[in-house]
Amino acid sequence: MKISIIIPFDNPKKDIEKTIRFIDAQNIVAGQYELIIVSSLEDEKAKSRLMEIEEKAPDIVAIVNVPEDISRAQLLNTGMEYSSGDYIMFVRAGDAINVHLLQNACKLIDDVQPELISYEMTFAHDKFDMFEDDPISYEDFRHLTFSDVSEKKAFLMGGNVNDSFLCHIYSKALIEDVGVKFEDEAKDEDMVFAYPLFLLAESISFTKDHGYCAYVDDDKENLINRITGRMAAQTRLLELLLGTGELYDTYKDVIDAHFVKEYFIKNLKLARGSCLELELPLPTFEVMQYVTLNLVPKWIENDYLFGLDRDDRKLMLLVNEKFESAKTLNDRLKENAFISVITATYNRCDRIKESIECILRQSYQYFEYIIVDDGSEDETERVVKSFDDPRIKFIKNSENRGLCYSRNVGIRETSGRYVVCQDDDDYCRLDKLEKTLNVFMSLSDDYGMVYCESINHARRLAGNTEAPAIIIPAREMSDVRKSGYIFPALLSRNFITSTAALMRKDYMEEVGLYDEELFAYEDWDIYLRISRKYEVAFVREPLYDYYQRSGTLISNKDSEHRSKVLKSLYEIDQKFVEDRKKYSIETSFKVGEG
Repeated sequence: MKISIIIPFDNPKKDIEKTIRFIDAQNIVAGQYELIIVSSLEDEKAKSRLMEIEEKAPDIVAIVNVPEDISRAQLLNTGMEYSSGDYIMFVRAGDAINVHLLQNACKLIDDVQPELISYEMTFAHDKFDMFEDDPISYEDFRHLTFSDVSEKKAFLMGGNVNDSFLCHIYSKALIEDVGVKFEDEAKDEDMVFAYPLFLLAESISFTKDHGYCAYVDDDKENLINRITGRMAAQTRLLELLLGTGELYDTYKDVIDAHFVKEYFIKNLKLARGSCLELELPLPTFEVMQYVTLNLVPKWIENDYLFGLDRDDRKLMLLVNEKFESAKTLNDRLKENAFISVITATYNRCDRIKESIECILRQSYQYFEYIIVDDGSEDETERVVKSFDDPRIKFIKNSENRGLCYSRNVGIRETSGRYVVCQDDDDYCRLDKLEKTLNVFMSLSDDYGMVYCESINHARRLAGNTEAPAIIIPAREMSDVRKSGYIFPALLSRNFITSTAALMRKDYMEEVGLYDEELFAYEDWDIYLRISRKYEVAFVREPLYDYYQRSGTLISNKDSEHRSKVLKSLYEIDQKFVEDRKKYSIETSFKVGEG
């Protein structure tokens, strides 16, 4: 058994060496994989870089040089032609695969021989250097062998796998049997390579954990080009499937629903998440309406579209609505979807730049960003003001007043429906706002907060690369305690990091903002107050990266500091004494004992 890893290399700015380091870190033997780099670069420096990679592992690495004007799709197709492995996967130069991915894949192939191995993708700042800590394990993979059409349909519409061609390891025999290839016109994120294979695969192993990390710089594609590109790619996919006869007839309801979700609903979400000054043109929307209604004139009769969540259904209802202008259309799309991001900072000029960039590079761009400088004495103000972005509002306190005071200053300046905090020395994944907001938009007004998993990278920062990273909340914790009415579970201990939650601003104001008397654990306090009155939703995916360093709140060993922390814990404990009694939860705070 051998896996062929294909890397197209057509941009010398991409850090292909980083990609190779993540592949080299895989815990598998050399004979289990080959690395095929297909390069269209004529630059001598780039050729020298590739030669150096090949010389380090000549038995594993093969460099295939092709003409400079060749397309990305042709690079990928050429890689498949040169592959000799039983399985094939694709990695973009500069991106990374989870250091445990191939070890798990090899075990899956040995044990169950799946035709597809699927995993999720995360998007990160190009300077993020902790992807090694993302969890992925053999035990978290599910394996399905499809015995009938109904099982396959349920799987396809269950949102279990990512459509991106980068999120799968493919049986080469399956690719050859289906005869699928990449098309020249499509962009990487929209190439419709994998979906036909989903329909025809007889077995698949999949996980919702991150097997792939796409590193993102500050280049942004034009919104309209992205939407029209996706429209074209999905149209080509539908035309391909319409031509398959029996296959389309068998899966018609699933294929139609998939097309509508990708072509109509997801493109509307792209438009919703664009900057305020960007609009979805009315003629483009009307084309989307016409094509969608031509395929599913009575969409409500499709069971898979009938089962859309609250947000998708609301967007789907626009398919029959007429708008007088692009402005009225876009105002409707962006209704109740504005996010306010707040960063409170103090003397962090050396770290805040990347933290700010993590927000500005979000896939969801419809936000304002309020940065409150709590009386810094370093170059923090200069760093913040170096960003030429109208969404940033800078406020500087006349003196150092503390985290809670500064966050409250920011909240009072916000105009968004939702509030989320970003610490000044951490990273977050670049789809954090999009994923948490999409969940929120699908929920009723009974929900006051949506939060995600966080990764505490303290162990790796301290030099311990063997122990697994700390996932918050812990994966071992029962899922039933992580969402819904979580107040009793949260009373026992805090399992939500301070920047993991997207909160309704009006509900925050209702229960009270951050308690400015607290020196620490202010996040636990406000989460308790929100969850006591409202439901809470959970995204089981690490979207925030907590860089716990020495001297921070948790690790600081100064006696005065620790005394203030304990005082805060005691004050929080006293606020919820009666609630603890209701749920028979004893306080863990014993004063005067020992």
